[in-house]
Amino acid sequence: HRALLNMGLPPGWELAGDLSAGKGHGLPWLKNLSTPEATAATDDRYEAAFKMAPKDSQAFDGDGIPDFKTAILLRAVTPGHYLLPGVTLSDMFHPSIFARSAGRKVSVTAAPAS
Repeated sequence: HRALLNMGLPPGWELAGDLSAGKGHGLPWLKNLSTPEATAATDDRYEAAFKMAPKDSQAFDGDGIPDFKTAILLRAVTPGHYLLPGVTLSDMFHPSIFARSAGRKVSVTAAPAS
């Protein structure tokens, strides 16, 4: 399956960067991040594509992965209350195969004056 991960960003938030494959430097709980086949980022979303196949499969000439871990850094630009949309993952050629996570409410406060 060629899987497409799609994460929408709420207004007032921006993508601060995606973390490269391997380990998230300074973030020890992020271990062994996967390398997407392709990524795309706009002001309102982040997308990453992965070749997914069962372990020991010869699909994609043995280059498919059974699961993946990816991470991005987000920056809240404006204080306020936001709903972070859920992430979707869908098969690029069979849209009836998909998964979706729940959205979450997030409150952002202004940094304390120094």
